[in-house]
Amino acid sequence: MVGDGGAYAPGDFGRGAHGQQEADPALLSIAEGGIYLRIHHAPADNQPTLFFDGQRVDSVPVVTWPTVAVRGTHSEMAHVDGEHVPLLLVGRGSGVVRATLRDGKQELEAFANGALDPARFGLAQSSNIAYSGLRAGQVIETFDSASARAEAKLFLFRARGDVLDAPIDVPTQLSIPEKVERCSAAVEASTPRIVAAPYPGTRHPVIVSDGGDAPQTFLTSYAVMHGTPAAPCVSTFDGEPVAADGVATPTTRVLLPLGDLTHSYIFRASVQGSDVRLEYHPISCKLDPAAEVPQELYRAPGTLVPRVR
Repeated sequence: MVGDGGAYAPGDFGRGAHGQQEADPALLSIAEGGIYLRIHHAPADNQPTLFFDGQRVDSVPVVTWPTVAVRGTHSEMAHVDGEHVPLLLVGRGSGVVRATLRDGKQELEAFANGALDPARFGLAQSSNIAYSGLRAGQVIETFDSASARAEAKLFLFRARGDVLDAPIDVPTQLSIPEKVERCSAAVEASTPRIVAAPYPGTRHPVIVSDGGDAPQTFLTSYAVMHGTPAAPCVSTFDGEPVAADGVATPTTRVLLPLGDLTHSYIFRASVQGSDVRLEYHPISCKLDPAAEVPQELYRAPGTLVPRVR
């Protein structure tokens, strides 16, 4: 709990669905052992960052970042080896800037872990936060549409010394073979956990029947993955609904843990008057290569079809 977050300022709340007021903090970030929060929206980074670990609240001083006119640049926080590490993530994976206080003075160190303008090389580049054990880092995924190849590297954040650890090669969804491998407990414990983006030809149809006339149709989207590029495995698939016309409806999603498909879930946002509620229901799934898939589903972007080798 925040004992005193200060006076309300314009922008601290935004209008949510059906007129509800929703808090709109400048930063809300889950980290190892706690949560980072910048309460007020308007000051952005120009305010202390609070860290909650369930027992106490730490206040991290304001960091003055350089002006970086690269789209997608934003500040973050990492909790590394018990230290609070302010970070500036440049673009969609172009680089990382770390701030350190030494003798009361702010020092900035930077490392370029991706391309500043990947489109000039015909590449699409994206970034995401991932973990190896309890340590957080940034995954840089690069996709070459001409060759239909992708690669991903995980750079773990450091509190001292080098800004980032040496990169770790991690799998992408294009690494997944036609027969999806489920992650064992040993592999999950010994390799990084990443959230991998879907690519053309990687999305699997999911058919959900509740006894009604027409089953609901979904396509897998993001995947929680472990392993290596040579030996990838999937822990969980996330899926979004796709209607017969190929249009996704964002109010429903499925979560499919491959290690126990009999305990999968379907999530649905429902509106009751002025209230918006998130409902979830358990579903039991199974892998069935012989299942009849509506042909319309194969026209949706990214649907898996037999690969040509």
